[in-house]
Amino acid sequence: MSLTDDAVRPAYVRRAKDHLVALKPGGDTHRDAHNHIVDYRLQDIMSNSARGVATVPGFCEDKPGFASPWHYHDCEMQIGIVMDGSVEMAFADGEFSRIVKGDIGMVPGGVVHDVSHPSADYLAAEFTFPGSFETIDAPPPPAGSETAASSWGVNAARRTDDRFGILFYEYPVPAASSQRYAVGRQRRSRVTPFEAHALTHGDEHLLLFVVQGTRTIRLDGAEEILGPGDLLVLPGGTVCTDVGASDEHEAITIGLRRRPAAGNG
Repeated sequence: MSLTDDAVRPAYVRRAKDHLVALKPGGDTHRDAHNHIVDYRLQDIMSNSARGVATVPGFCEDKPGFASPWHYHDCEMQIGIVMDGSVEMAFADGEFSRIVKGDIGMVPGGVVHDVSHPSADYLAAEFTFPGSFETIDAPPPPAGSETAASSWGVNAARRTDDRFGILFYEYPVPAASSQRYAVGRQRRSRVTPFEAHALTHGDEHLLLFVVQGTRTIRLDGAEEILGPGDLLVLPGGTVCTDVGASDEHEAITIGLRRRPAAGNG
């Protein structure tokens, strides 16, 4: 099947090295950023339904005071992935804890939070839905306040399948968000041989973000090797071939599920 066929929407590879952008002081990435980040320009290929950015090595090396004031986002959802190091996060005044490499945070729009005190090696990727949103300063919620945000360590993901030499895991997305979002982790099996297979899905979009090792896919006859920080965007109905995965490969997946048609509940 050719991905140039009018009946098939194309898949997209977004390489981190090809999407570096320079930031200026006072920008919208935690306010004091002044070097480069990765902007995957998802607005251009997902009809503004998502935005994706990631930090690059060295981003926090000289920023011990890097912080975002207490704030919330005027959006539907933000999903963050800690790629390396650690950072302090809080959802209520005085209730600070650290999230570390491998952790994932899911913060619905309107949820006030604080992010600060990163380690020098802190790296993260953030995906926000939709692609256009605002960041609004707010006072911290009182200590003991409940939050609709979720944060998960790697062990929160439960294995749901073992196919083609890939282990598939799912995170416990809260019921209030699960009709729209699915978050998973894929890891190369150390037991089952890899088998090439069609990579397809039934969601509106699937994002596959490589966090470790490499993943090789074939798009329209050409092989693409994705490394850490690279992103594959698969619109619903797209088919490409999963060709291979390196030893110890891992990827995070975000499924953007289809909204019910008007009149269907």
